[in-house]
Amino acid sequence: MKFLIVDDSKAMRNIVFKSMQKAGYKDHLFEFAENGQQALELIHSWQPDLVLSDWHMPILDGMGLLKAIREQELDIRIGLITTERSEERIKEALDAGALFLVSKPFTPDQLNSAVFDALSIPDDSEESKLTGIIQAEQEQLQEIFNEQFEQDVHLYPGKIHNQFNYPFIVGTYCDEANQIDGICILDNAASCFLGAALTEVPSTYAYESISNEMISREIYDNAADILHSLSTAFYDSSTLQELRFKSANLVNNQVEKLLSALDSKAMLRNDYLVETPGYGIGRMIILSKG
Repeated sequence: MKFLIVDDSKAMRNIVFKSMQKAGYKDHLFEFAENGQQALELIHSWQPDLVLSDWHMPILDGMGLLKAIREQELDIRIGLITTERSEERIKEALDAGALFLVSKPFTPDQLNSAVFDALSIPDDSEESKLTGIIQAEQEQLQEIFNEQFEQDVHLYPGKIHNQFNYPFIVGTYCDEANQIDGICILDNAASCFLGAALTEVPSTYAYESISNEMISREIYDNAADILHSLSTAFYDSSTLQELRFKSANLVNNQVEKLLSALDSKAMLRNDYLVETPGYGIGRMIILSKG
């Protein structure tokens, strides 16, 4: 994915960049702009997936950038990271098209939650664009896992509750138009057990990760690789193409849109228990537009 960070302060651009890395976007692409005018030029030439912009900047500020995007009818997602506190001004920004506002100072978790909310779950305007997605059967999913691991990973279907221990990892999958049509959730246990087993990290380390409520870089990267391989589990019936893996997102706190998607009648949902021999059992949920 491509992210454009816009702020007239070099120090703040670095803070946002490092926070995004901590949130799990280390291997993604980033560009930087000092004001809204530079950002607008990069939006045209580079076409980022998400713009993270300051509000108060010289030449062209965040509100000016929002208005320019709307006037030029650019299909771009943008959120503001700002010291602005006025409820009236905040409403103005949201009405102008900002997907979120994160207040300075912020934590990486706060930024991650806002970015995940903006990127990962289709909003109402996108939902009408989604076509029917066919999910792989259990046997096909089993084959995908068996190709990844030395030992057999076992899948057991069954309805799973929507309560999760944090953090956990979510993979998103998109069609040729870059619209998210599929979602795969690995709960905390599945993320740790599968992520550890892929490169034979000791099971004791996986259990420590669960106990300490953290996911290491190695486990995250391994889980992301597993989620990437699961893109073959989604098939777009309108284009006769498999979906493309878009991103792996580390979720550290509750995301309302994700919870809504889990209960949405517009989404086809399949739940599995995932047993990793020598490690333990976790949960996996696959969602797609039915």
